[in-house]
Amino acid sequence: MSAGFLREELAMFINSSVVAKQIFGTAYFEVGIGYLLHTEAKDSIGVAIGGASVWITKNKTQAEVDGAWDFMKYTITPKIQEKWHLDMSYFQ
Repeated sequence: MSAGFLREELAMFINSSVVAKQIFGTAYFEVGIGYLLHTEAKDSIGVAIGGASVWITKNKTQAEVDGAWDFMKYTITPKIQEKWHLDMSYFQ
């Protein structure tokens, strides 16, 4: 989709913020970004963010759940979040 946007074949598209850095660095026209809209009747519903999301699924042993939870706690520490953010080229 980003190629079509950069060729001005698309007026807008939805993608991860990681793509924003590439778009801003490549586009020869003015580009803007915004939030995913939702109705006022509902709280923000968020989006599934692909490979950047982590899940613990049902039907796992307690050892698997405990190990997955330990990994999640590690990934949300400030040091690891900073490294992930900088290494993944997310929009800054």
